[in-house]
Amino acid sequence: MIRIVVLTLLLPLLSAVHAADTSASGTRPNILLIVSEDNGPELGCYGDRYARTPNLDRLASEGVRFHRAFVTQAGCSQSRASVLTGLYPHQHGQIGLATWGFRMYREDTPNLPRSPKAAGYGTGIIGKLHINPEPAFPFDFHEIPGANFNRKNLGDHGADMLRGKRTCYEGGVRVPLLLRWHGHARPQVCEELVSTVDLMPTVLAACGVEPVSGLPGRLLQPLLAGEPVPWRTHLFTEYHTHAAAASYHPQRAVRTERCHLRQIQNRRKATRLGLSRLLFWQRASGQLRCLARDREAGQEEKRRRINQQNEFIDYLNHETPLCLACCHPVVFAGRVAGSGSSVVRA
Repeated sequence: MIRIVVLTLLLPLLSAVHAADTSASGTRPNILLIVSEDNGPELGCYGDRYARTPNLDRLASEGVRFHRAFVTQAGCSQSRASVLTGLYPHQHGQIGLATWGFRMYREDTPNLPRSPKAAGYGTGIIGKLHINPEPAFPFDFHEIPGANFNRKNLGDHGADMLRGKRTCYEGGVRVPLLLRWHGHARPQVCEELVSTVDLMPTVLAACGVEPVSGLPGRLLQPLLAGEPVPWRTHLFTEYHTHAAAASYHPQRAVRTERCHLRQIQNRRKATRLGLSRLLFWQRASGQLRCLARDREAGQEEKRRRINQQNEFIDYLNHETPLCLACCHPVVFAGRVAGSGSSVVRA
């Protein structure tokens, strides 16, 4: 019996995975993936005081709301390709907009519409694909390809505002992620760090499809029961370009539970990443702040924070996964000398 996977890239309000499971009868689930357009976690269930999203709030109450979910790159085509392939942009090759001719390296890259078909699933998409080459994604049906009035400036990431889209700031890469799977996902708020590269292996496992080797993501299934499990301590995001060569200013970022370190390529020093900013997570305010620049902090407190940054950067520079995630050897600059130095280097 053919099951259906529908990837809906149309609705403008959430990133959600819904699995309609009929495991009691021994059949495999139908999967509905709804991908959002240009929004971060501005939803009622994420604590936004002004957003009125009762339907999404109900969906969140019936499943798992991932509080710290991130895309790989805050760009339309780049992010979509990561959702559908389970790879970072530097791995699949769609590092810029399909509108400007950017494309994946290989047309035979395993992806969500292709892999389930081998296991008897039918696949379809409602809305735009916006990835090159389109034949790499063999959907059985494609409806409303010109969705959103054929707008080409929408994507699956944070808002198109300052420090949002086209950056590695939280406003660009942090997104809402809701998952409902009756009988498998206990309603809860999950605080672990998750990435959209986790969706491909998760969906394939739910469908009983042979896993794709070499994917950087992890199965989300161990988190669904709400029990403590060993999980990643940090994740990566990246940015290459959006439109043409003139906007090429690569960025790399690493996020831990408490810190967010962002690097911008210094064009004058091509062998080294130059400008860095380390932000610390404040639980009381729920915000990331550059605490080392806090004018109210005393010298001892500043020294303590600077030491934390230096230890963090040394740790990253000795982590092999960092180089793998960023495609080429990366040296995180930003070690600070002296007790009064600023964390931000211009």
